[in-house]
Amino acid sequence: MLKISLKTLQEKYDVETNETANSLAKFLKRRRNELNRTLEDVSRGICSPSYLSKIENCQVEVDSYYYESLFEKLDLKYENFIKERQVSFFPKIMKYYLLEKYELLEEKLKEMVNGSLYCETELELVVLLNNIVGKNYDEAENLIEKIEKVRNTLTKEELYIFSFLITLFLYKTNQTIDALEQVKVLIHNPFEEESYNIAVTDLAIDIYFSLGNETMFFTYYQELLRYKNQELLINRKLFHELQSLVLEVKNGKKTILAELEDLKLTYPNLEKDITVNYYLGLIYYYLEDYQKALEIVNVSNPTPQLLSLEATILNKINNLEQSINFLTKIKQINFITKGEDVYLNYLEYIREKIEQYSYSKILSFLKSVALPHITKNYISFIYEEEIKEYLILCYELGKYKETIRLLLKLKQISFLKKN
Repeated sequence: MLKISLKTLQEKYDVETNETANSLAKFLKRRRNELNRTLEDVSRGICSPSYLSKIENCQVEVDSYYYESLFEKLDLKYENFIKERQVSFFPKIMKYYLLEKYELLEEKLKEMVNGSLYCETELELVVLLNNIVGKNYDEAENLIEKIEKVRNTLTKEELYIFSFLITLFLYKTNQTIDALEQVKVLIHNPFEEESYNIAVTDLAIDIYFSLGNETMFFTYYQELLRYKNQELLINRKLFHELQSLVLEVKNGKKTILAELEDLKLTYPNLEKDITVNYYLGLIYYYLEDYQKALEIVNVSNPTPQLLSLEATILNKINNLEQSINFLTKIKQINFITKGEDVYLNYLEYIREKIEQYSYSKILSFLKSVALPHITKNYISFIYEEEIKEYLILCYELGKYKETIRLLLKLKQISFLKKN
């Protein structure tokens, strides 16, 4: 599915770089097909079926008379279409996404559904975005498969949006390796609309952070700051600033508390966002201030990501009472969101360790269940913690050869740090 989309995106750029797509003709064709109307039926009394076919495929230039008549045949007002669709609506949709104005995204979607000036595929692309930001990942995956079947009918802009949404879906469902491959293609095929490029660069930063690739993270972070339309990043900048602090303190910089205080002054409600709590928790974890980290990540509606960090902290401090309370908490939470296995497997490992399963049983679980997710669901923090635990268990069990084999394997997957 994904490879075909990427290939199609490149082909669209090769073909359409110097062409302006005839949105009227494409809309006309789509609308006619959606209504199951034939060329003969719609063209009757206006032009020949073959001429309508040429109009729909942008092979002839026609005046407004033809469009007015053809639109009327499809029960549409031509002048309403022209008024509503003078410019693309996708940039506005992308701005709602970047500014996290999801309520405006839903309002626009309702307006589109209630009207008759948008094709089914256009609506599906907006619904797809709405499903992804709403974490309705099963519905999103179904839509991706449906749109993929008509990918050859997408305009260059639609295909770019679709490819971006696939990448966003992959990232949100922790399929980071596939997300990386897709975002590379988007980056190397920038669009003329700046908001699209901002969204792609912003997503690339998140992907490289998840992969632990510091070089590429800071490369695209600096690129993001060079865009003119910085007001679109008013929400996203905070996350990236915190991500950069995480990477700095992870590499040994211990003098970042002053920078954190500056952020708190800029963002007074800093700790009221779950994503922010995760990054702050990581910062204090790497600063080895485990009690402060626990205070931050212990929220009322934790995500698997936050719970995994909390589990790691408890694993460090080895407090039996807090560990038992933690086990009670995770038993009361049901996680059903797509792509959470990488976190849930890690939590299961911590549970087995807290409940004092045998070393050999815990090692078997790590080896056969948790670590294999690296092939697709690579989250650097989780993977690094699992590797540390794996090496400790191998040492405790006297499995020195297995320890050496693992270290050699780690060299083979070092591409994750270099891509």
